[in-house]
Amino acid sequence: MRRGLLIAVVVVLASCTHSDQDRAKQKLKEAGRELKQDADKASQEIKRGSEEVKREVGPKIDKATRELKDESNRASQKLKDTSERERRK
Repeated sequence: MRRGLLIAVVVVLASCTHSDQDRAKQKLKEAGRELKQDADKASQEIKRGSEEVKREVGPKIDKATRELKDESNRASQKLKDTSERERRK
């Protein structure tokens, strides 16, 4: 009789453990899906932010680059002109 009761308890515990494992696996899958969704959402927000910065800052960077190039060309031309005048003296 004790042996039968012991076997019954072991069977019940084994089935609960399996059920607990299944619930734990399901919870892990749900957590994994939530993490992936959160990561995808964060990625999209970063992408939108990056595009917004590009739209706002891009033209300013282009303008500054053109101005630097123009200034560099003027300085180079001025140096050439000065050098040319010095050689003629």
